[in-house]
Amino acid sequence: MGVRLQLAPHLVKLMSPEDQARFGVVAGTALVPGTAAVPSQDRRPSPKNGDSEKTEQKQFAHYLKSENEKGRAIPWIWWPLHTKSRTSPGAGDFWVAANQHSWWFEFKTGPDKELSPVQKEFRRRCLIQGMEHIVVYSAQRAIEIVEQAAAIQPGHV
Repeated sequence: MGVRLQLAPHLVKLMSPEDQARFGVVAGTALVPGTAAVPSQDRRPSPKNGDSEKTEQKQFAHYLKSENEKGRAIPWIWWPLHTKSRTSPGAGDFWVAANQHSWWFEFKTGPDKELSPVQKEFRRRCLIQGMEHIVVYSAQRAIEIVEQAAAIQPGHV
């Protein structure tokens, strides 16, 4: 599941041979095989019917706080629904980083809830820059994504 990213040919030319090898650039193309695909929108609804977006966000924030209390050192930012955001228009609800990964998480109440045009534009810009922007329908799915990254390779402080 995901969107395959391609490097623009002019960027590949600027990369060192080491970086080209690191990112798996195929000679003569801008395709980067074997790199982690940027996850697309998670189409699974919240496992608890009727849970609001606000409740799911609070659960995810609680998880992040508790992980930091355990010493995980996960930087994160949350723009809750009850406050007026001063971020870029369309920015996700959370920005989270763990173990050399970072994500913008946009919470929605269900797969029938579309991103607004300004949210779609923000998502598009993230994907162009190689940033992961994930639409989730439950705190549990966001937690799974963070935990999967943590399992790949232990982070070092």
